[in-house]
Amino acid sequence: MDEARMADYARKINRSSRMHLMAYVDAAEQLARFIEKSGMKMRPLKSVMACAGTVTEESRSIIGRVFGARVHNKYGSRECADMACECAAGGFHIYHTGVHLEIVDDRDQPVPAGTTGRILVTLLHNRRLPIIRYEIGDVGALKDGACPCGSPLPLLERVEGRISEFINSTDGAYVSPVYIRHLIGVVHNSGAIQKFQFVQHGSAEYSLAVQMDASCDDDAFRETATRIRCDLGKVLGPEAQLTVSRVADIPVSDSGKFLCVRNLHRSK
Repeated sequence: MDEARMADYARKINRSSRMHLMAYVDAAEQLARFIEKSGMKMRPLKSVMACAGTVTEESRSIIGRVFGARVHNKYGSRECADMACECAAGGFHIYHTGVHLEIVDDRDQPVPAGTTGRILVTLLHNRRLPIIRYEIGDVGALKDGACPCGSPLPLLERVEGRISEFINSTDGAYVSPVYIRHLIGVVHNSGAIQKFQFVQHGSAEYSLAVQMDASCDDDAFRETATRIRCDLGKVLGPEAQLTVSRVADIPVSDSGKFLCVRNLHRSK
């Protein structure tokens, strides 16, 4: 989205009488950052339903702050529809009457609640196309206990993202995309980084494309890039070859999602 389109969206939201907004989380965050930077005042909403991506604490914070609303994480897919959603009490409830979710390790064995693993999906009412223990390509964790809201539906603790978003260090260890998003988008972002995309190309080859605010000069970019390269090197390993470049724009994927972390090496 360019700035003219985001300004138009913001005006339409303000003119509308609707109190609830549902949007791709990355689009909602991008719009919220633009609104906050421009100083535009938004009428408060009652809720924002964020979907089609990982809702981080940073994205939840800025979306909620700008729109004056609680942000609800919604988990689903095109082939399996909605599978879980957060309630007003913060519980991430699985729609257990229509879908069964399992979290498993690399040997397809169940892992304890709170442990990250691969998500397997079984749909309970699709009689035309049975989907049984379908590996949807996401990583997450279940949560024990009951929600304060009183619902008996089981809980997810988190959905960390796509398996294809997990990076491997040079020694083969997994690096969570949540860590990379936080390191670049929060720790090393004074407000000048608008978007970024980190990509693994080989066992030790990585690239980072950064879209900076127009007010950021080349010296400031080089200083930021040096700090990011230093911290990423500690995680990726001393053999890591990381290229950092400044770009004018980073396009979304064919599905309309913006992927800020990608592992092309694993998909080869």
